Amino acid sequence: MQGYVGARLRERGPAPDGLTLVARLPSWLKSAGNRDEVLRAIARLRSSLDT
Repeated sequence: MQGYVGARLRERGPAPDGLTLVARLPSWLKSAGNRDEVLRAIARLRSSLDT
C-alpha cells in the first residue's frame, strides 16, 4: 500500500475482469493531493505495530 500511494507514476498491468485491489480503493486515498497525509498515516500505523 505504501509503495502504491508513494509512487509518482502508477502503471497499470492487465487485470482479470478489471477487479483489482487498487480499483476498490477509495478515490481520496489514490489522490496525489492526499499522498503526504496518507503516507504519514501508514508510517504511524507501521510504527505502532513495531512497538
